[in-house]
Amino acid sequence: MSDISKKKNAKVFSFPKTYFQWRDRNWRSFSSDDLSVDFVLAYEQDIDTDKLKKREIFETNLQEVGLLLEKEERQKIHFVKIHVPKDVICQYAELLKLRLPLKDPDHIHISENFVTSVINKCLDFINVRLDERKFPPKKNKLTADFSRDKFYLFDMEASDFFNTSVRITVISYILERERFGGDFHDKGIKKLLSDNIYKAAYPLHDGDLNQNGCMRKLLFEEWAAVSKLVKYQPVDDIKDYFGVKFALYFAWLGFYTHMLIPASIVGLLCPLYGWFTYRTDILSKDICQLDITMCPLCDKVCTFWKLNEGCTYSRIAHFIDNPMTIFFAVFMSVWATIYLELWKRYSAEITHKWGLTGFDLQAEPPRPEYLTRLHNAKKKKLNVVTLLDEPAVSFWKVKLPSLIFSFSVAILWICLAMATVVGVVIYRMAFISSDSLYGDKTSYRIYAVPITAALINLSCIVILNLGYDRLAEVLTDMELQRTQTEYEDSLALKIYMFQVFGYRQEECNPGGCLMELTIQLTIIMICGIPKSARS
Repeated sequence: MSDISKKKNAKVFSFPKTYFQWRDRNWRSFSSDDLSVDFVLAYEQDIDTDKLKKREIFETNLQEVGLLLEKEERQKIHFVKIHVPKDVICQYAELLKLRLPLKDPDHIHISENFVTSVINKCLDFINVRLDERKFPPKKNKLTADFSRDKFYLFDMEASDFFNTSVRITVISYILERERFGGDFHDKGIKKLLSDNIYKAAYPLHDGDLNQNGCMRKLLFEEWAAVSKLVKYQPVDDIKDYFGVKFALYFAWLGFYTHMLIPASIVGLLCPLYGWFTYRTDILSKDICQLDITMCPLCDKVCTFWKLNEGCTYSRIAHFIDNPMTIFFAVFMSVWATIYLELWKRYSAEITHKWGLTGFDLQAEPPRPEYLTRLHNAKKKKLNVVTLLDEPAVSFWKVKLPSLIFSFSVAILWICLAMATVVGVVIYRMAFISSDSLYGDKTSYRIYAVPITAALINLSCIVILNLGYDRLAEVLTDMELQRTQTEYEDSLALKIYMFQVFGYRQEECNPGGCLMELTIQLTIIMICGIPKSARS
């Protein structure tokens, strides 16, 4: 690219002279042209010539691939605005095998049957459907891998053909692979951010929360608001604004939450049934009224004890553990099957609607980290989908040993988690032994054992999770996974293996184990909410 074209693509913005000009200007577009800002790089000007040189090389390479840049250098934090032209989007959409909508000249209207009509009327009555004036229904369009040679098949004239998520996908792919130095490892925006050459890299929202007409404000008021909790989610608009992964997560979360409504109603019947029947419960009456002497709990130091010592505990446990619990267990077995089958149907519907079917893993581009680590690899392998040579490693000599080592360390960490479970069990046994040795029969011990054991277990889970999450990432990096999908699948498997191991129930009060289990799970789940919220 010539020096003249470089100056044309990289423009320096003249900062507004007054506060009102600064406040009212449009940050979503270039200052001199009506071009949208698709991505922003932020940095602080410093005297380090090495950082300055790397930024210049990186930005020059971005211009070489066709991106348009504009700089703002009149503040403490400087910004580089990036716009991706249509021809660049077409080039990389074809390279990335992005599935985009085809032309739809003849829209087929699907008539409603009687069942669908009744269901829709019920949904309108309880006011849970979306307002079609704010979220117009989108037509189902067929999608296909984009090809510039067959552009006439695609609806490229549509205003939302290259939507925000497509533009961000293309720019992210370019930013992660462009070089900024002579060394092969000097590549990608992640390295620049870790070296503090850039402070941040992010896409912009389409407007302010107070700006009428922007999708950000609409989603904030009609989707993220607590008052809209019972309404359906605009998953199509979420997909177009935030991307497919984000939309799929919230599609599952919303479906799962709605399916929990009947389960929660039936679950509330259990304590209600216990409340109305606790005075007539035969088991609690026998424990409280009969004078029965029980055998010692241990061989040497333990003595005989009375069954009615567990009277209070058995009455409290009856609110949770009663005949209604059996019905709830049967109901949940049926509910789990129905939930799984309905989710399969719903997920198949949205994946087909969004063009996510027929995905070929070979078509996914290699991870930048994978290419960086194998840049000196002598072995090459032809990708039968992209018809490009990619670096490859021997499965038996490199891949398999790294997998064995990775999962061996993960299993060792899991054994450490199991050791903490054993430690909690020993704590419970020591508590019970001290109760027997010293003859302390105070009632607070009925609740102190499960509560303190649950708190100890929760502390161990939090501490081990902090270390294991980072360890799982390091181990997965060692496995040389080719694509981001393979990397995420391997990482999710390791985390799932660790999360499976929970608390083990041991010695219980004569009134039953379910009450103690309820206390422990309640503490672990409630105290785990802040961690989930941060995630």
